[in-house]
Amino acid sequence: KHKRRFDVVLNTISGDHRYSPVLQTLKRKGTLVILGIPPQPEPLEAGDLISDGHQIAGSLVGGPQITQEMLNLCGAKGISAWVE
Repeated sequence: KHKRRFDVVLNTISGDHRYSPVLQTLKRKGTLVILGIPPQPEPLEAGDLISDGHQIAGSLVGGPQITQEMLNLCGAKGISAWVE
């Protein structure tokens, strides 16, 4: 249904999962940005990257525990988001 639909996919899944189905949703030369770290290493097929010229990027933005600590601090200090 979503094959070759997206230029960029932000993958925030921190549980076990396969990357191949996610890569199939990318357009040619699309980018998969990995933000969640699975508990076990996940296999990645080189052919899934090479055949369509995909790229992989990543960012360590913090896991669930760090995010919860930040939210707790914001709640304790009365910090909220600005929305315009």
